[in-house]
Amino acid sequence: MPNNKISAAILAGGKSSRFLLGDKALARWNNKTIIETEIEILKNIFERIFIISNHIDRYNKLGVDVFPDIYPSKGPLGGVHSALVNANSDRVFIVGCDMPLLNKDLICWMSNINTWAPIIIPSLSKGLEPLHAIYHVSLIPIIETVISVPKKPMGLQALIKQLPFRAISEQEIKYFCTNLLCLKGINTTEELKTLKKLLIK
Repeated sequence: MPNNKISAAILAGGKSSRFLLGDKALARWNNKTIIETEIEILKNIFERIFIISNHIDRYNKLGVDVFPDIYPSKGPLGGVHSALVNANSDRVFIVGCDMPLLNKDLICWMSNINTWAPIIIPSLSKGLEPLHAIYHVSLIPIIETVISVPKKPMGLQALIKQLPFRAISEQEIKYFCTNLLCLKGINTTEELKTLKKLLIK
C-alpha cells in the first residue's frame, strides 16, 4: 500500500543551464521523460506526489499537482520550503527532477526509519545528497528565517550541516543499490548518454 504518512515532492525549478537539450526533467528516458519515470516509481511508494516548479504549464499535464516556489530565486532551499508548506503530511521525501534510476526499496526503507531527527539524508564520500532526502515540516520556520536574511542566504547543504540529521551511509545504500546509480542526477547531455551506456553493458 502507498505510504500516506509521507508525501513526495519532485523539485523541478532548476534552469538546466548545463543541459543542452533544454529542460532535463523532460529529457527522454526509455519511452518516457525522466520526470514521468520518477512519478511512476514514486506512485508505488507514496499516496501523494506533487511537483515544485515555477513552470506550471510545463508540468501540469503529468497527473500530479504543481506548486510554485513561495520564495522565488532561492534555489533548492526555496524548493524544499515550498514542498514542506504544500505537504499534507509531517514528512516529505524530496527528490530532484533528474534521477531516472530511483530505487523503490531504498526509498521505502528510508521512509520507515524511526528517528526524531528532522532530516533523513544519504551521506556519501563526496558529501550529502539533499535532493534524495526526507524532511520534517518543523523545518519551515527555520528555512523562512534563513531565506529572510537580506544578504545571500546560506545554501541547503550548509543549513543541513547545522541541523540534526539521520545520515544514511554508503554501506546502507549499497544494500539496495550497489553501484549508487539510484542517486545519480543528470546535469549534462553527456551524463545522460553515459548513464544510458552503463545500463546497456
